[in-house]
Amino acid sequence: MTDNDLILDVKDLSVSFKCKNGKINVVRNISYQLKRGSVLAIVGESGSGKSVTVKSIMGMLDDNAVIDSGSINFYDRDEQSGEIKSTDILKLKKNQIIREINGKKAAMIFQDPLTVLNPTMTIGNQIIEGIRAHKKISKKEALDKARELLDYVGICDVDKRLKQYPHQLSGGMRQRVVIAIALALDPEILICDEPTTALDVTVQAKIVELIQSIQKERNLSVIYITHDLGVVANIADYVAVMYAGKIVEYGTACEVFLKPANPYTWGLLMSVPDIEYREESLYSIPGNPPDLTVPVVGDAFAIRNEYALDVDYEKEPPEYRLSDTHTVHSWLYDKAAPKISMPDKLAGLIQRMEVA
Repeated sequence: MTDNDLILDVKDLSVSFKCKNGKINVVRNISYQLKRGSVLAIVGESGSGKSVTVKSIMGMLDDNAVIDSGSINFYDRDEQSGEIKSTDILKLKKNQIIREINGKKAAMIFQDPLTVLNPTMTIGNQIIEGIRAHKKISKKEALDKARELLDYVGICDVDKRLKQYPHQLSGGMRQRVVIAIALALDPEILICDEPTTALDVTVQAKIVELIQSIQKERNLSVIYITHDLGVVANIADYVAVMYAGKIVEYGTACEVFLKPANPYTWGLLMSVPDIEYREESLYSIPGNPPDLTVPVVGDAFAIRNEYALDVDYEKEPPEYRLSDTHTVHSWLYDKAAPKISMPDKLAGLIQRMEVA
């Protein structure tokens, strides 16, 4: 992959938090790349480090967070020379990230719009304030831009909404406002951190469709964090599966869904309700994620993995490359490992997905 294809390159990123009980290693030596105009979905259980990963890009980590290692290179075209240049975001100071990256290069859509929007300001003033903080334009020009943005994200009666406060809007409309604010400075990367979690089920699909249409129309590069594998299957080009702060499988959406390699990925896919598979209860991965205040020995998933080998409890699995785009961290792909097939239920689900 050339620098012209890349817009973001995360290498060997490790992030920890200092707490009373010690040091929590939330993100452990992860690497991934984001191509221009593509959608990368990051999936995994709560607490796996998904949100911390993207907050590192935005410089939004809490004060007790420590970047232990790694780099996050943003690739941009120089306005004068036209050449592609890279900037390591982790080497910038927090105020530099706010001024040079946030909003202009990368913007974020959060889970709950009520926690993002200021309850004491009208919708119009919140959009205008963000635009004028980065662009030297008049208030009238910013207001016109705000009208244009709200109309673009599908909000009706724009002039009325501009004068209203967040509590006067529905959850779906508030999230559309947050999307409008994220698009205000024409960013190249859009980070969506579970943008439908706080919304009514009937509204979720509309917000996903809106993000998808915006991504295609503007050729945005998108990082999409979600628990909903159904959404991932519909929107993602690439998928990173995270567990206990590590990316345990990475590949194209087709590879991860049709050729899943890690037992944790198997468990996630089998947890999706399947109307064709008749059983008394839904499948769930047994056990709980590990305590990351304690150094992880071996494969963090081993204690929950019915296919775990003896080596899983002793050494962390290396990365095995299954194709040019598909990698997995699992001792099952070692030459000395026994041949273990995926569960029959999952094989049947994949067969039905291939037919569909």
